[in-house]
This record gives sequence, C-alpha cells and structure tokens, in this order.
Amino acid sequence: MKIWKKHIETYIHDMQKPQSDSMRMVPIGYDPDKDYIFYNKRYFNNPKYQLPANMTFGHELAHRYDHLEIRSWENKDFVGAIEAAIKKIQSNADKYKDLYISLDSPNLAFQDILSVLSDNKIKVGFGHESTYWDKPNMKALEIFANASYLQANHIELPRFDGLLDDKMEIVKTMYLRGG
Repeated sequence: MKIWKKHIETYIHDMQKPQSDSMRMVPIGYDPDKDYIFYNKRYFNNPKYQLPANMTFGHELAHRYDHLEIRSWENKDFVGAIEAAIKKIQSNADKYKDLYISLDSPNLAFQDILSVLSDNKIKVGFGHESTYWDKPNMKALEIFANASYLQANHIELPRFDGLLDDKMEIVKTMYLRGG
C-alpha cells in the first residue's frame, strides 16, 4: 500500500533514534508520552518475544503514526466495527475456534487481532494477556497497528467469515484521509 509507505517513511525520518530502556517488559515498543521507540535487549533472546523484526518495527511505527495523527481509538466507525466483531465472536465462539483451528499457519498479526476480538477466549499462538485489553484504547490501538502491518506487507488474511473485512477497510480509509 503506497499510502502507508509514504506515511511510515515520514515517521521514520523525523523519529528519534530508538532508546534502550531496561525497565520495559518487552523487547521493543513505542512510548507515546515520550514519542520514541524503545528496546530492551534482555528480551531479545527470549523465544516468547522472537518475532520478525520487520513485523515488530512496522507495528511500532504504526503505533507512532496512530498516536500522532490517526487516533484510531477516536474513530467511531472503527471502534464500532471492533465492538461488533467482539459480539459476533462471543455469540458463536465455538464456530470461530473451529475456523481458527482449521487455518494453516496464520500470520502473527492476524493471531494478535483474533486474541483482541475474542478476549483470549480463542487460544492463538501469539497475543497479549487479557489484562492488557482492559487498558483504555488498547483494542483499537493493537488492531490498527496489526492491520497496518498486514496491509503494508500485502499479507492476505484468511476469509474468516468476513470478521475482519470492515476493520481492514476502515484502516485503509484512515490512511487515505490521514486520520
């Protein structure tokens, strides 16, 4: 997606050098209060956190873009689509568990989105702890960053009963409008 690349290139060029922060509990992340990407080398060798660097860095850059310009958590269409998907999964959890189990090597970003939407009721290989989703705006923030990564890298999502189609389209329009 050319529009994503243009925005992210802007956010790479005006960004501070990533900062080492040994107090963080993840290998890499974005701090919106200080506006920098941080890393903690202690976590680099932990298998739980060994993700492709392009995914992690692209995901964190999308967080930066979201915080500085998009503010996905304020987009009523996006938040409404997330809430509708959560209700859809809750109303038929077994169906979505079976759909997930039938997938062949689903992408990590897709797994993280599914962990958000199912509140970890669908056990995926990669996702955040349930308490993470209790923090304000985290669902929109994570889905936006994951969807941005998927779109920028032209990764096709599994059909998954159309559950993610509207959210992916809304993310595209947020990039096209710049917010």
